[in-house]
Amino acid sequence: MTQKNYIHSFWYALTDYFMGFMAWMGFYFYRKSILDQPWAINQKFYLGIFLIPLGWLLLYALVGSYH
Repeated sequence: MTQKNYIHSFWYALTDYFMGFMAWMGFYFYRKSILDQPWAINQKFYLGIFLIPLGWLLLYALVGSYH
């Protein structure tokens, strides 16, 4: 009988958070360049970096994606 190795759901959640972080950062700087605004990193940037990926993680957890 062979044993299957499964990836722990923590690693899926961590990867989802990191990718949400990268996507938010990319969209933030893309929007700044389209609107010709300076690339100032302020409190709203850091708040978005933390809350947007966290919101996606909560949605994924509520749907049951990490089971």
